[in-house]
Amino acid sequence: MAYTVDKDGSEVFEARLQSTKGSIIDLETLADVMNIEWAGNSALVYTQPDAQGRPFRVMKHRLGEQQEKDVCLLQEDNEDCFLALAMTDGAYVTINSSSKTASEVHLLSCANPDQPLKLVQPRTANLEYFVSHSQGQLYILTNANGAANYQLMTAPLHTPCSAHWRPLVPEQLGTAVEDLEVYASHAVLYERQQGRPAVSVLNLLAQASKAAESQQHAAGVFQDSPAALTSKQQQTAHVAVEECNAVPTSQCQQHELEQKKQHQQQQQAGATTAERPQAAQQPQLTTLSFPSWALSIQPGANPDHHTRTVRLHVASPVHPQHVYDYHLDTGQLQLLGAEQLHGHDPEQYVCQVQYVKAADGTQVPLTVLHKKGMPLNGSHPALLTVYGAYGISLETGFEPERLVLLDRGWVIALAHVRGGGELGRRWHAAGRSLHKMNSLTDLEACLDHLLQQGYSRKGLVGVQAASAGGLLVGALLNRRPHDLLAAILRVPFVDFLTSMTQPELPLTVHEYGEWGDPADPAVLQQMRELCPYQNIKTAEYPPVLATCSATDPRVPVWGPAKWVAKSRQHQIGPSPILLLSSSDTGHYAHEADLLENSALEYAFLIDAFQKKHHINAK
Repeated sequence: MAYTVDKDGSEVFEARLQSTKGSIIDLETLADVMNIEWAGNSALVYTQPDAQGRPFRVMKHRLGEQQEKDVCLLQEDNEDCFLALAMTDGAYVTINSSSKTASEVHLLSCANPDQPLKLVQPRTANLEYFVSHSQGQLYILTNANGAANYQLMTAPLHTPCSAHWRPLVPEQLGTAVEDLEVYASHAVLYERQQGRPAVSVLNLLAQASKAAESQQHAAGVFQDSPAALTSKQQQTAHVAVEECNAVPTSQCQQHELEQKKQHQQQQQAGATTAERPQAAQQPQLTTLSFPSWALSIQPGANPDHHTRTVRLHVASPVHPQHVYDYHLDTGQLQLLGAEQLHGHDPEQYVCQVQYVKAADGTQVPLTVLHKKGMPLNGSHPALLTVYGAYGISLETGFEPERLVLLDRGWVIALAHVRGGGELGRRWHAAGRSLHKMNSLTDLEACLDHLLQQGYSRKGLVGVQAASAGGLLVGALLNRRPHDLLAAILRVPFVDFLTSMTQPELPLTVHEYGEWGDPADPAVLQQMRELCPYQNIKTAEYPPVLATCSATDPRVPVWGPAKWVAKSRQHQIGPSPILLLSSSDTGHYAHEADLLENSALEYAFLIDAFQKKHHINAK
């Protein structure tokens, strides 16, 4: 058994190896580890950080040997790329080298980890792909050929480069694929369909059978089946396969040029997503049917590649987690049980996904929840939460601590602004780099919606965000301090300009793909306009609670600290601007501290409301 331990929140771990035969015995400890996977029974592979905390090297460790003897399998010198490991079906470990806009994958054999790595497809600008393996086939989730919301393609293991990728599930209009799990007989796609979470299942065995029938039919028509080939033709075909596998780079590059040219021609002709070349046999996807309230669908622990059931966790902001098993053989979706919360009745709450018109006319999803029967007369306090970065969707699962506010008459709203992933990769692209201002104007539109629809009124809306979402809340504080009740910023990215103009800082170069490169004057100007620290002004700010950690590798501790100090200098009102610092929590709070942290934050919000209400009552 191998596991990792982060002692101080720095995200640099120790890997501990233990024997589980009989009593548990500590065997070895490996230092400076970030990501681990077993490669067979006697080798462990792991990533290591460089001086800036970037996972840049993959090492192979043999059990029983000193760490100093570990072998470097791959080193990534591109500063905008991170290395990460993942297990496929037990046959291969994937080594993923990814920037924000492109990726490259190598395969490491678990049966023989001493073999050279196998490159799937050389890095190509703006080509992202992720690889799974089953029974000699690669299953590739990719944006190839302009499929911004991803399509599923397949290729033989022995000829993996993109020249041999074939569509299996083309990009579907209104659907974005977020994740993929491949099992021996089925592929499970975790999707967003019109912004709502969904799960679709593809029977790989049935698909393979259809493909074989199609090939046999073609062989009968054109008389070129393998049996009809002469020995010389078979030898030529075998050599061609070996040459493609031995020198994939040139052939793949030529293929990419052809694909790019074809895609440009389609764009010039006004081609849409549905007009791209698709698989000859359309896949028979089964989309699972969940309750209409389901706004969060997460995979459970499904480690068995040959499983016949897939575990799923389903919830909403007012519905506790329900556990389902989907039976791959029968297509039955079986409810196993649901979390029980004493005294909680989901029917006593309203949970709606509404659409808010942004400044440019874009419809922005806003999840709103409150107690049923509550009059919309503008008298209620509200909490508006936002993230909106990296293509990550703001989670809409069940958090029981929210009931503390809901049962006190609060409205809770989750703003799914551009920059997140709720409506797919194009939604993300519309809120990144030079388009980042869209995220802020979307947030303002959501705030205005709460006011105009009577959910709350000016001065009674609290805002909450973490990390990259803190940039938006910090910017909103500068623009509209009088409209807000309070602000909670967890490890916020508020000294945006300083961080992005210092490439020697950890993560900065890697982040250019998300925020833009300040060497571009237009990007630099937008950073100046958005940066919360740079735009602090003398004003009466509402109460603010910010957190930071000395060991945070993502948001340096000095960012929130100097932002709080400058905000205090420009505060002309009586409200406090507080900083809660930690020496060892890092970027993410420990799971054991989550409820305590929420209790502190909600107490802060309730106190701000009570003081506001007391002042207004005078």
